[in-house]
This record gives sequence, structure tokens and C-alpha cells, in this order.
Amino acid sequence: MNPSDIAQKLDDNFLDVWTLYLGQCVARHRKMVELAGSPTKAFIAQIIYWHELLLLGEKGAMPTYGVVLSQINQSDEKHLKRYILNKKLTTSLVADLVGIPFETARRNLMVMCEESVLEKSDVFGFLINKNSPFHAACVNDLNPMEKQNLCQLVYKITE
Repeated sequence: MNPSDIAQKLDDNFLDVWTLYLGQCVARHRKMVELAGSPTKAFIAQIIYWHELLLLGEKGAMPTYGVVLSQINQSDEKHLKRYILNKKLTTSLVADLVGIPFETARRNLMVMCEESVLEKSDVFGFLINKNSPFHAACVNDLNPMEKQNLCQLVYKITE
């Protein structure tokens, strides 16, 4: 199916598709906030996961779910160095991506490190602590929900 066919299906089924999509966004955000403890921490964690996936993908990591899950679970500083150097997620960059003041980002990042949700790398900046209950819940609870929701959304668009 080409992009113009998908766009037409979205237009034809706008109400059904967009209410499903937005409902899934709300459910995902609520779960992330529940796991992270606040909307700001949830958004910060999302950005850090996104950054780690970009690092893995930039140097040609295998794109399959099992391999990416395995690699993200190992994505400590030593593992990521095999993929790319000098792509640091700084406090300033997090603040900019979240759209919050620098001091708010710094304070939240430090709390998340103290809570062992994050760890700080000299090379990569902030990383998710793969040994944290937060990461386990994201992998075991949030990610399966996201996959199921994405499948429902794709089905709704293409039916």
C-alpha cells in the first residue's frame, strides 16, 4: 500500500482511526506517567529511550524486535560504544526536547538518577538503567500494550 492510499483510507475513516489513535496515545501516556511518577519524568524517559534506539539504529543494528529488545537491554555505555561515539544526551538537549526550563530538566534528571531509573554516562549522557524496575515494567507491560495498540491501529487504517 502506498502513502497516498493510506492517506485516503485515513480520510475515509477519519473519526474511527483518530479516536482510536488518540485514545491509544492517552493510554500510553497514562501508563508512562504511572511508571515514571510524573508527566515530566515520563516524557524524559521517553526521550531517553528514543535516543538509545536512535543510537542502535544509526550504525545498522538489526531492526527485528527480538534483537532490538536484546540490544536495548544491554545498552549500557560499553555496549553503545560499539555503535556510535559522541552522541551525548545532555541536560540542555533533554530540556529542549521536552520543552521545559533547563533547571526543571536538571532537577528531574537528578531525581531519576537517584531513583535508579536513569544512569549518567560520560560518553552518552543519560541512559535508562536496564536493571531498574521501571525498565522491566516498560519492557514487560508498556511495550506489549504499545505493540497491540499499533496492530489495532494499522488494522483500522487498512481495513
